[in-house]
Amino acid sequence: MSRMSLPANVRLIDASRGFGTSDVVAPMLVNGYTALTVPPWFRAMRFLSEALASFPRSVHKDGARPAAGAPPHPVDRLLKRRPNPLRNPFVFWSTWYLHACHTGNGYARVRRDPLTYRPTALENLPPERVVPFQYDPSEGVDGLQQWYYDTVAKEILPAADVLHLSGLGWAGMSGADPVDLHAGALNRAAMLDAYATKFVQKGTVIRSAVLIKKSMDDEKLAQFRAVLRTFQGPAGEDGPLILTDDADIKNVGMTPQEGQIAEQGNLTVRAVAQITGVPPALLMDLTDSRYSNNVEMQGQDVVRYCLRPWLVQAEDELTAKLLTEAELDEGYTVKIDPNALLRGDTKAVNDSVTATTNAGLTTKNEGRAVLGYPPSDDPGADKLKAIGDTAPATAPLGAAAA
Repeated sequence: MSRMSLPANVRLIDASRGFGTSDVVAPMLVNGYTALTVPPWFRAMRFLSEALASFPRSVHKDGARPAAGAPPHPVDRLLKRRPNPLRNPFVFWSTWYLHACHTGNGYARVRRDPLTYRPTALENLPPERVVPFQYDPSEGVDGLQQWYYDTVAKEILPAADVLHLSGLGWAGMSGADPVDLHAGALNRAAMLDAYATKFVQKGTVIRSAVLIKKSMDDEKLAQFRAVLRTFQGPAGEDGPLILTDDADIKNVGMTPQEGQIAEQGNLTVRAVAQITGVPPALLMDLTDSRYSNNVEMQGQDVVRYCLRPWLVQAEDELTAKLLTEAELDEGYTVKIDPNALLRGDTKAVNDSVTATTNAGLTTKNEGRAVLGYPPSDDPGADKLKAIGDTAPATAPLGAAAA
């Protein structure tokens, strides 16, 4: 019934504050912080940053690890022991990856020895304070150069002193901000969460109308409304609602199933999965999970389709910025090992180590190192298994081995 068709003796009073859940959910101001309040997005960012930071990083020559007993490369100290005096490796690298995945750009400053120009420390730079720009000093002498301006320190940094991990971008100079690009999807997710919260707070009644046939002054109306509100939401435990003065109440209710709150939540998870590349199963949505308990298959697919692009770009950036030209010419590169994903599957790790050792690809002591065992004193433990050797390789890999 519209306002114009109401009888002359009926007043429509404060309908928006009636007995129900008619409050409008205001849109969320989407920015880098509020986006993290969306649970699937927070889960995706945490998974990407922590998974990428957990992979071992080290300097290899010609694709191989240093030989047993060989001194580690100086850069290994920054990669896996202490990037700087304030941060342990996991915190530093997870912060770098989080900035890249969440804002489109992750920056870290490379501190160098003034005499040898060797890197001595790596420091995270918040992406909001860094502005990348390009400059051509003299048309053709050195060509176009990339620089970075630190807006807080008021300092211009050369590209060689900034580790830059970027997402999808237009010109390759910087990545686009995924939160800004997909603000609409994140806004809908936040509004759905706010709506579900109000649904729990106020109950299943979405609209109520109370018809009072007798006249009532404003003071009594206020008292009447206060009584009605004691019956709203999960705290409405005042017993049966009793209406007097020939009053009549009509409710319009909706169950969670009718509101399809769960289905809307699944759509949010799928949207975040599409944006980030993280499978819905890893965002705790097992509706269409096809992995079951096969951790190895799940880990392979995640590395292949989700993490590999980040790993390749990170390896390229670390190799180019932390190693000298002479080392690059000698075949040195920074490698990131994604096999750490298999740590949760003991059988898969053991099978992989046994297979590579039996095939003569790794020595027994290298296999023991993967499993976390100390080197064996067996003279043959540092030799590759020869073709035709049928001696079992699993014995020296066990916990009871020497």
